[in-house]
Formats: sequence, structure tokens, C-alpha cells
Amino acid sequence: MTSETTAATGTASPRQNAAAPAAGRRLGLALAVISMTQLMLVLDELIVNTALPHIQRALHFSGTAVRRATRSWRPVARSTITPCPTG
Repeated sequence: MTSETTAATGTASPRQNAAAPAAGRRLGLALAVISMTQLMLVLDELIVNTALPHIQRALHFSGTAVRRATRSWRPVARSTITPCPTG
């Protein structure tokens, strides 16, 4: 069967059928990694925002200094936690 015949009949070759579950597993793994990354970012943000008043009192920071530290910390945390695609 040629690729034209396969495309015309709508049936997949055995190689395509074998590759489909592997691609589905990779997509599922990617979804799990992205979901866990988002969960970590949300938890990290929650912990920091909960601890900010205590940190501010303990280190005698002004409100402006706390906001500046938080704004500079967020991009660093996001860039280190978010996975980068390889190859």
C-alpha cells in the first residue's frame, strides 16, 4: 500500500499505529511536568506572600523594600522552576 492509498483510505500504517501510543505518553508526561511546574509556582507564591509580613517585621523592611524584593524575586523563581525545552 502506498502513502497515497493510505491517505485516500484513511487507514494508518503499522508504524504510525505503533508511534501513536508513544506520542501520547510523551504528551502525557509533558502535561504532568507542566502541571507540576505550575503547582510549584503557585505554592511558592503562596508561601512567600504568607511569610512577607513576618519577613518585613523581622528585617525591619519598609513596604517599598518588600515590594521591590518581591518583584525582583518572582522572575528569578519562575525562570529557575520552569523547565526549558531541550533539543
